[in-house]
Amino acid sequence: MTFKISGAMMRIMIIAAASDTPTPTNLLVFIALIGVAGVWFGARLVFNVRGAVDVALARRRVALELRAQQSGNLSSIETQGLEPSYFRTVGIVISGAGVLLLLVDAIIATH
Repeated sequence: MTFKISGAMMRIMIIAAASDTPTPTNLLVFIALIGVAGVWFGARLVFNVRGAVDVALARRRVALELRAQQSGNLSSIETQGLEPSYFRTVGIVISGAGVLLLLVDAIIATH
């Protein structure tokens, strides 16, 4: 890989050497990064790291209160709440999708 710097605006061009394999390396790195981010974010919700579920519930509560104040209907605040198990379920789904992306990425990279 070589770097060329040219021009007054300092343009940087990255030129990669040709490869014998048709594996799209940049795409594999992107998929791996998305998979790692999914696993991290999902695990954060599942295991309530640093109170992530509590923060999400508080944020949801504030949003409902603001919506109720704007509409003038203050009775709907208590009925539209979500349970912590909802956010943990969402975390499980997101973590599972992240693991699946990492698995697919590894399978593509090895073939």
